[in-house]
Amino acid sequence: MFATTHVLAGIAICQRMPSMWPAIGLALLSHYFLDLIPHGDKHLGPWMARGPGNRRMAYVVGADLFGTLILLAILWQTGVLPKITTLLPVLMASVLPDLLLFIGFFISRRPQPETGRIGIFTVLKHVNDFHRYIHNLIDRHCKSIWLGIAVQIIIFFGLLYAVVGWR
Repeated sequence: MFATTHVLAGIAICQRMPSMWPAIGLALLSHYFLDLIPHGDKHLGPWMARGPGNRRMAYVVGADLFGTLILLAILWQTGVLPKITTLLPVLMASVLPDLLLFIGFFISRRPQPETGRIGIFTVLKHVNDFHRYIHNLIDRHCKSIWLGIAVQIIIFFGLLYAVVGWR
């Protein structure tokens, strides 16, 4: 699922929660729940791998982040966003699993020390393995990237309505 969708879910949660801490927990859980829904991301991996270096990945991640910033700017102008001190931690929680996957992708390309202890690399690997498991649980049945894109668009506009329309 693209970051814009996870961010919209975080905003919708933040708007409705009386306290920041439960909103952070729900935003994190919402990420995994949204990733359970088949959304075609698995088709992007092979396409990105065919490009030179990590150029295609940089384009996809860059476009996603740019779209997220534009969305936040528009929502900021409409006045629907909660206080920034509450919103920022909730938004970070809503995209944290993808951020950890991104970090894990680059860390896994370097040799890791074998210490026999449970360290940050081990924890990161287990968290990312769980995230991939959630992604593939149902998404492996999504045979078309176009179906996945359609699902993401429907979820995006449903969440946008939840953020802007249910005031």
